[in-house]
Amino acid sequence: MTIRNTLSAAALATGIAFGPIAAAGVMAQDAGSYGDAEITSFVMAALDVEEVRAAYQPRLQAATEEAEQLELIEQANQEMVQAIENADGITVEEYLEISDAMQIDPEMNARINEKFQELAPAE
Repeated sequence: MTIRNTLSAAALATGIAFGPIAAAGVMAQDAGSYGDAEITSFVMAALDVEEVRAAYQPRLQAATEEAEQLELIEQANQEMVQAIENADGITVEEYLEISDAMQIDPEMNARINEKFQELAPAE
């Protein structure tokens, strides 16, 4: 696994890429407390979030007015939240908990990266 892949999975996990969803009071659990199904659901949701981010990135870069940029960011964030809510087996809160856990727990990061490699479409 390359550093690029690790960074890609981390970027996907935190994928509310234009501005994190407020996660006040959300505490990351121990990596061992998440089962394979939860990790799979997280990665599938992260891949959906990445699709939204990728769709909005060129539009955001092309926007010349700050108000337009802020509107696009808001729209993207709403679609990212919707993508997570539409994912099977995970809530937005759980998504954020797992995302937080992967940031601080190398074991969790490794598990997510492994699942990401398994489930991500080939480039």
